[in-house]
Order: sequence, then C-alpha cells, then structure tokens
Amino acid sequence: TTTPTTPTTTTTTTTTTTPATPTPTPTPTTTTTTTTTAPPVTTNAKWEWLDNSGWKLYDQTTTNMLESAHSQGQTTTTLTHGIFGTHGGYTINFSTMKQKRNTTGWERDLRRTPNTTASTTVPKPVTPSTIPVKTTPVSTNSVSSTTSGAPFWEFLNKDGVWEKYDRISNTVIEGSAKQGRVTVTLSHPPWNKIGGVVVDFKKMEQNPIKPDGGDTTQCRRVPPLAVAITSSSSTTSITTSNPSQSSKTVSISTLDKAFCTSTGAKKVFCGDYPAGECCPICLDEFDEEDDKKEQDGPEVIQMKKCVGHYYHTECIFQLWKRGFLICPICQSTYGVRTGNMPTGTMSVTYSSSPCSGVTDAKGSITINYYFPDGTQGPEHPHPGVPYSGTSRICYLPDNASGREVLRLLKIAWDRKLTFTIGTSITTSLDNQVIWNGIHHKTSLSAGAHGYPDAGYIDRVKDELKRFGVE
Repeated sequence: TTTPTTPTTTTTTTTTTTPATPTPTPTPTTTTTTTTTAPPVTTNAKWEWLDNSGWKLYDQTTTNMLESAHSQGQTTTTLTHGIFGTHGGYTINFSTMKQKRNTTGWERDLRRTPNTTASTTVPKPVTPSTIPVKTTPVSTNSVSSTTSGAPFWEFLNKDGVWEKYDRISNTVIEGSAKQGRVTVTLSHPPWNKIGGVVVDFKKMEQNPIKPDGGDTTQCRRVPPLAVAITSSSSTTSITTSNPSQSSKTVSISTLDKAFCTSTGAKKVFCGDYPAGECCPICLDEFDEEDDKKEQDGPEVIQMKKCVGHYYHTECIFQLWKRGFLICPICQSTYGVRTGNMPTGTMSVTYSSSPCSGVTDAKGSITINYYFPDGTQGPEHPHPGVPYSGTSRICYLPDNASGREVLRLLKIAWDRKLTFTIGTSITTSLDNQVIWNGIHHKTSLSAGAHGYPDAGYIDRVKDELKRFGVE
C-alpha cells in the first residue's frame, strides 16, 4: 500500500501589473485588399518601382499580375509569390501608387507606363501556387551546376531534389557558418509557418523545431563548407574593415539617440561587405554612392551584435519600435521591449509534487496567472471595447534550470510581455486575454502541454531571448 504524500506549499510575493501609459491612437484607415489569382490579361504597359538608384522594372510574372488587377479596377492587390512571399508579402495600392512591405510597413513609389509596342499575345495564367521553384536533381557526389560566384546553401526537399534557400536564409546560414557556430535557427518567413528549423553545421542537417514541423533533411553549401571555412579563415573575413574609416562609431544626429546607443551603429564602406550585398529589408544593392552619404549619418550601417549583415540606416530604423529592435537576420536584440498586457496578477508557489520525468528537482514550481475582465486601452487592438479575462496555472521543475526560467518569466511579466489581447486560437473568440508567444507547461504529467519534455527549458529560453529577456 502506498501512502500519499501531502504537498508542502510556500507562497511568494504576488506581482500585480499596472496599465501601460496611454499613447495616442492613430486613426484607422480601411483598405480593401484582394489577392490576385486570376489569369493576367495582355501586358499592354510596363510597371516599375522606385529604389534608391532610380526606377526598376518588375519581372514579367509580377507585371502580368499587376496589369490584371489594375485592368479589373481593383483598389489593391498583394504580391506573395517568389521573393515577395519570402519577405512576408507586399501590398500594391493603385490609388496611391505605392508598394508597401507588409512586415515592415516600408513604402516605395510605383508607376505604370503604357507600352505602345506591347505584344498582343495573352500571357499564360500565372498564380503564386504555380510559380516554379528552381531545383537541382540529386546525384551521387553531386555538386550544383552553378559553382561560380558567391557561395550558396541548399536543402534536400521532400521531393528528393536540392532546393536553394531564400536570400535571407542564405545570408543567415553563411554568416553563422563563418562565425564558427555549431547551429543556427531560422524562424523568419517562410520557416515561421512550420515553427522554425535548426541548421546543424556538424551533421549538415536541417531539423524542425516542432514535432509536426516536417522531417529532418540534409543541407549543403556550394562550394562545400569545409573548403570555404579553410579559405576564408586564411585569406579574408566577412567582418574585415578599414580601421581608418569604419571602426569608429558614427553619431546619427537625425535619428533617435537611444537607437544609436543601443545598436552601436557604425558606418561601413564598399569593401567591408561582399560585392553584390543588398539591404535585407528593401533588397536594394549597396554601391559606392552609399559611401558618400555622410551628412545625415551612415547610409550603410552595421550594428554591434550583428556579424556579416548590413542595412540602410533608414530601413533598419523603421523597425525601431518603442525603444526595441530585433535584427531580422540573426535575431540579436537591442533596447528593452515592452508589451501591452492588461492588468493582472502573477503568483508563485512551491510544491513537492514532481514534474513527470524530471529526476533532479525538489518538486515543482506553480505559477498562477489571473486577469479579470476589463476594457481595452489605447495600446490595445480595440480601445474602449470590453475584453474577457482569464486564469492560467503553469508548472516548472524546482531545480536550477526551472528557477532560472522563473526569473526570466518574472522579467517578461514586469515588461508586460507574457499575455496580450487578441483572438483565442482555441475558441476563435476576439477580445480575449491570450498568450503572447512565450510557451508555458500547464500540466505536471504527459500531454501536449505537460512533462516530460527534455527540450522545453532550452526552447522557452530561446523564446524569451527573442523578446529581449535573457
């Protein structure tokens, strides 16, 4: 006969949040957006967008789609195919003749010029789902047919063919490999749709982060990684710079001083970055003309935690929100991020009841979150509208790693990052207090949200780090 053990409980101080300081609410603008999937009409005009060096033509597929949407009288359309989809999609507004990147809000002018010599042939229908992906067939000891120029990375897709990584992923992987890192995590689009993947440089594998995120697959560098590392370590470096020019920090007088202090932004010059390098946000290539634009601060900059990737000053500054920035390439954080969590309480207790499968803990740590119903403030999605509160009970092992995560969770709570107001995934109801992307365990035993889970501690610390909590 087993005698039940009575848990012993000690309660710590209860922490209560206070409402965030109200900020002015911008007047919402209603825009009807339609994704173009209909067969494009005859291309009787050329479409261009304005980058820093002048007007540039859209590719033929995009031109067909724009002309089709425009001829149908649509107000807006979205571009989600090819490189547009890789970077989160773009919205085209035919009323204002603007192209806006959906992930950053960055806008550029566009224009339509009638083409009097256009062919009368109607192009074949092209939609985002039918655009081909260039791949290289698998063969024994195969090397991609394109071995000249800049190195690139590929992964073996589910059809058994080698597929190139998108430009941003390639930049992240190459930079991490040259830093000598063992692994790198890809969590930007399109990888965020499956929960992210981890590239392992020792095994040359791509592994999903989530159990349902796909299968482990091979990856490779062209030319091979070992050759590239040996060569680069003896002849060149991705961080090589001219000490007389780019090693000193440049004061950016026209920007927020906190941005300059937090990021340690410094100007870089042609020769500091590889030929053909482009800004990951606007996708414009850097050139020698950028070196001459010093009056208002550096045109091309590198931030102090970032290695091997660079930005236009005005592009990266667009991501500086409320004193915080996450580098879109390497996920380095700058400044302090705060959220819009409503008023609630967080209380912590300790129990002798164990987390299943954890053998090195005294027992468990219980976290109780509670939020009453309330009314949304100006920092919330629908100011003045009531929201429904909630309560959550979560668990950590009472050991060194569990107590470290608890410390980080308390910081996240104090910064109003743990919860937000939005639509519940479980009930589909809007105006609810919901999780904000920091996963918690809500059961002591087996289950999707319980123990044992050997990788949970490391995963939640990575999530907290992406919120700037470490």
